[in-house]
Amino acid sequence: MDCLLTVGPSLHLYGQLSGQLSLSGQISTSVGYTFPSIDLSFGKQDSNGDEENYSGGVNPDANNQGYDFSVGYNVNLEGSLDAHLVPSLQVGVSVLGGSLIDAQ
Repeated sequence: MDCLLTVGPSLHLYGQLSGQLSLSGQISTSVGYTFPSIDLSFGKQDSNGDEENYSGGVNPDANNQGYDFSVGYNVNLEGSLDAHLVPSLQVGVSVLGGSLIDAQ
């Protein structure tokens, strides 16, 4: 049912919601190898033949071959959220349901 004349205030609420989400990551790897120490001797051997000239030889069957592996990672997740609410108070006049005059 439309009225002939309507006079009065009205309250309008306008809202806005916005957001952002970002995901970033980084991965790093490294491989290293440490060579075993090798001792070499040059020169004249002494006259004592019963002594052995022992140098620690390289043993390729050892469990630790000097390899070094490393893997690292980093993941970042960032976000933001904004909310805005704007109230509006209006006083208006409406004649014949707004078909003749609608003033806000």
